[in-house]
Amino acid sequence: MFQPVTGTDDVLTHSESKRAYLTLLNNIVSSKLAGVFLSDRKNPFSCSSTVSINPDDATGNKDNFEPLLKTMLQLAGDTSDTQSQRTAFTFLSKSVNVWGQPLSDVTNGDVVPGSQGVPGFERFVYENVVPTAFAVLSLPELNIKDGQVLVVSLSALSIYPIY
Repeated sequence: MFQPVTGTDDVLTHSESKRAYLTLLNNIVSSKLAGVFLSDRKNPFSCSSTVSINPDDATGNKDNFEPLLKTMLQLAGDTSDTQSQRTAFTFLSKSVNVWGQPLSDVTNGDVVPGSQGVPGFERFVYENVVPTAFAVLSLPELNIKDGQVLVVSLSALSIYPIY
């Protein structure tokens, strides 16, 4: 996704692929299937050159969780493609709502049923997502009169109500 783009056709293909990828990720989270990002099971469709049938060798999707979040942060901070930027912020907002949930009830310490909270995710939000959102909103070239920029700004701000 971050390979150099050389020609006009490559630019179009790259943009369409990036948007399709972001749409897929948002649809997974919206469909309440976000647990797939944290699964222990190895992806049978991975492009690894070696295939192992030993279950101890299966790393699972959870090992790709942090790189996925870093990719979303990179896309959210990329001002050259506002549509992808907005979609990345939408994903981050949804992820805060899903994985930023408390694992236990504050009043009595009981486990919250159905919680998909990820321990330490709130730290990731405070240290990475919030600074990225503020960095985008404080850019000198931010033109608030541009409709696309306004939508991106609203998407960036949508991550805050959970905390």
